[in-house]
Amino acid sequence: MEKLGGTAMSHSAARLPHVDGRFFRQVYRLVKIAYHAQPRRATLLTVALLLFVVGQKFLEYYTGLIPSQFYKVLPRRDRHAFLHLLGKSMGFIIGIALVKSIAMFLTKLVYVTWRQVLVIHLQRLYIKNESYFYVNCVDQTVDNPDQRITQDVDRFCNNFSQQILKLIVSPFTIIFYSYKTWSQVGWFAPVFVYIFFLMGLTINRLLISYVTPLVVRQEELEGDFRYHHVQLRKRAEAVAFCGAGSLEGRKLLGTYQTLYWTQLKITIRELVLLVSVNGFDYLGSMLSYFIIAIPILAGAYADADLASIISKASFETIYLVSQFTQLLDLSVPFGEIAGYCHRITGLLNSLESLDDSKSKSQSQRRRKPSSSRSGSDGNPLSRLLSCLSCDCKRGAYSVTSRVTSTSDEDDDDDTSSSAVYTGSEPATGAGWKPQHGAPFPMYHLDAVSYSPPSNKTLAPLVKDLSLDIMPNSGMLITGRTGSGKSSLLRALKGLWPVHGEVWQSTEAGKVMFLPQQPFLTQGSLAQQVAYPDAAPAFDSRRHVRDNSNSVNVDQNAQQMCSSLDALSVDSEHGTSPLLQSVSNVDVEDSECQDEIQSERIESCLQRVGLEYLISRAGGDLAAQMNWEWYDALSPGEMQRLAFARLLYQRPRMAFLDESTSALDDDAAHNLMKECRTLGMTLVAVMHHRSPHEKEFFSHELRLRGDGSWSLCAL
Repeated sequence: MEKLGGTAMSHSAARLPHVDGRFFRQVYRLVKIAYHAQPRRATLLTVALLLFVVGQKFLEYYTGLIPSQFYKVLPRRDRHAFLHLLGKSMGFIIGIALVKSIAMFLTKLVYVTWRQVLVIHLQRLYIKNESYFYVNCVDQTVDNPDQRITQDVDRFCNNFSQQILKLIVSPFTIIFYSYKTWSQVGWFAPVFVYIFFLMGLTINRLLISYVTPLVVRQEELEGDFRYHHVQLRKRAEAVAFCGAGSLEGRKLLGTYQTLYWTQLKITIRELVLLVSVNGFDYLGSMLSYFIIAIPILAGAYADADLASIISKASFETIYLVSQFTQLLDLSVPFGEIAGYCHRITGLLNSLESLDDSKSKSQSQRRRKPSSSRSGSDGNPLSRLLSCLSCDCKRGAYSVTSRVTSTSDEDDDDDTSSSAVYTGSEPATGAGWKPQHGAPFPMYHLDAVSYSPPSNKTLAPLVKDLSLDIMPNSGMLITGRTGSGKSSLLRALKGLWPVHGEVWQSTEAGKVMFLPQQPFLTQGSLAQQVAYPDAAPAFDSRRHVRDNSNSVNVDQNAQQMCSSLDALSVDSEHGTSPLLQSVSNVDVEDSECQDEIQSERIESCLQRVGLEYLISRAGGDLAAQMNWEWYDALSPGEMQRLAFARLLYQRPRMAFLDESTSALDDDAAHNLMKECRTLGMTLVAVMHHRSPHEKEFFSHELRLRGDGSWSLCAL
């Protein structure tokens, strides 16, 4: 299912972000995550930063008082006092420069630390339980989750770390300078400043409410614009073959024009806000002189010390006003921070809701094991992620997807007809138990119905599908386009919610799913073959090879690698114990271990006809390739590489979603024959029939597209 990007306003449409109590609660939630993950480090950084910033403010205060002392020394022409004061001022300047630099360094460190914690936290939830699939393909209310994790978190942490200290330190400095102006000028001085600040805060808060929602919209459009460019880059060859460059160019231009007009609106609205902010800045400087003028004009100070008093009083009053104007200046950056915070917490809410649903589902099923069709759960997240383990008479089963019917029909009266594939005669009925003496099914489907989770108004693609998939009895899934073939694999994998039950036997062992277009990760050739496992750790520099020969191969390693390829496979349990022991043998000699891993990967590539990729990679299986794998391989080579992964992983069961569509019949036959040689049970979705299908499949499941289905022997 293709990603829709940010075409919908989603969360922002539900409630527009503002700098209000809700915003500060969101900020507290994100900061709490940082402190919870690294409490000691975060606390030390915060305390150190606070101390240095407070020290900076005190140094700024005493440095600001020095001019008033010069007004006393210079009229007396006291050279000794002047030099002493000059040295004192240089000491304060050096000190404040050092303290301010350290404070800026700690601010940058806080930004880096917060970003690390938030990115790790979000990525953990994003990857956990295939949440990335749900957010991108099922729940379309969160636009561009990748942008929120990579870009929005970075901007939020960077901007907020620079502004948060002003919020923390300003109350202390305001209290301190309020006391100073009160004692130096009079009670009316701080009162006038407070009234001035409240006026500016009210006006700026009103103006910022028109900017913040557009910042959220701008980030959504930025994600769309980037996404469309990425799509063009990934599909450049297809677009070039179609000669559709001009059309795609117009679409890109249209996307950018929407972004441009949104940015222009932000710029215009920020102009009004900036006029207000800058106006209050300059009014603040005039206000300080107005406040000082009141006691001076009233004759409260003696003429002899008037210059020194004016200098000191003006500094303290101006500094108090500046603290308030700094808070007013936060209107613009906090409007942007509110937009970033809104997007990050929107993604966090979705991921945590998904995770909580998974945990609750598991907890409920541990407390109350369910029968085959009992109860109802209307939560789509619970339906998607429900998972249950229970004991059967002859083995253990786990429910990979389980949602019961929402109708009020009694289970005992369920007479829906459905063919149950047992490997022998079809059976009917909703009740199920393993047949005495029969092989244990690898998958059991009981009255399964499913439809696209993004549109619950559509009729089910398949209704009341019931069957068993037995060991070594492959099944072919056919049907017209849109009949639900690939969707059935999504249901079996647990990616789509279903009505009914999908049980997977714990005796099934490893199961792999091969999509039509494999995902090619970044990394070495060895990583491509070993995927989804990490690349095996070996020093490939010892094993530089050409297409047909290997150099410096230890004789014992050759024998072990040959054993890996030649050992027979137990038909009942997949991989033989001897093969497992050889595969997992702990070889003391590291060079021998390297040889085993290298030979195993080369063997997989040779079996699928991709041995020439070793030479293309420079003979180094572990070398990090600097090319884009999707551009370096043809569609047929990608599908061959996916089969190399199957041979490397050796699962007991493999689901193939048109995984040979880019290959000719002979190549597809050879690849599936290699899989059957290793004892894999194959379940394949196919559009085009193969003359060799009876060699690998014993039954055909035909989906008609109207919810009905049929199962017949080949």
